Amino acid sequence: MDYKIQEDLETFIVEERERDYGHELRLSQQYYAIKEAIEKGDMDKVVELREALPENVEGISDLMTKMYVLKGEQPPKDLMFVCVEHEQEEIALYLLEEGGDGVVSGPYGADGATVTLREAALKHRLQDLADVIDVAEQMAEEEKIAAEEEEKAMKAMEENEDVEKQKQNGHAKDGEDGGTEAKSKSCIIL
Repeated sequence: MDYKIQEDLETFIVEERERDYGHELRLSQQYYAIKEAIEKGDMDKVVELREALPENVEGISDLMTKMYVLKGEQPPKDLMFVCVEHEQEEIALYLLEEGGDGVVSGPYGADGATVTLREAALKHRLQDLADVIDVAEQMAEEEKIAAEEEEKAMKAMEENEDVEKQKQNGHAKDGEDGGTEAKSKSCIIL
């Protein structure tokens, strides 16, 4: 028993030494520095700050989910909306390339109404950004449809496998044998 406690204590100490305390606070500082650079229209500073993000931050959207937010504090404004609000189309396009999410919405309309990033871009006459967002929205919809179809095909395959196992074990009921073909058009089991 003492050995197990000693091992757990040593593991805990190693993990504590490797832990990066203050990481979320540094990300919060980086968020506000990027936001300020966007507001000033300083593309070079935005690029510099984006490249300085830690490796575990995959994109601008990831930054906003990992940064520290005080309990009860409003979530940070999406940096893509900051770009649109300050009509920084070039920076917005750069951030999209660097992992920003173009298929977002937020309470940034009149009287806090929820608007999509595309709607906000069109309101500020940022047509190039709106066009890129259109493509992103179409791709997201196509991915969603493909995932749903794949899920249906997998479910049909599983159902057919279950029926085949029941037939082999002699447990399938009349009219429940399902034949030898899957019900999905995209996959046939022979």
